[in-house]
Amino acid sequence: MKAPLAEIFDDAHVYVEAEGLLMTKADFLARMEKARLQHVVSESMTAQIFGTTGIVTGTYRSTEMLEGKAVQRRGRLINAWVYKAPGGVSRLKTRRSCVENR
Repeated sequence: MKAPLAEIFDDAHVYVEAEGLLMTKADFLARMEKARLQHVVSESMTAQIFGTTGIVTGTYRSTEMLEGKAVQRRGRLINAWVYKAPGGVSRLKTRRSCVENR
């Protein structure tokens, strides 16, 4: 998973976790390497374009293994993307978990 994300995200990528933890691109990619995600499903997404910037809001469901148990999460997301030839640049990605079932 790391290689495709490393190509999509600019070195200026910033990720803000639901609890407020701020991560750089390197921090985020390292976390994804350790993640035990079983699946992530987007439930809804809406995009608004402002020149070369896109703001995406939506909801998602995910399942991951945590201490040998499947943990289901449901959350909201806000992504800000800025176009930069030849690809997209993620400047800010925030996620707020709403519900967690263990």
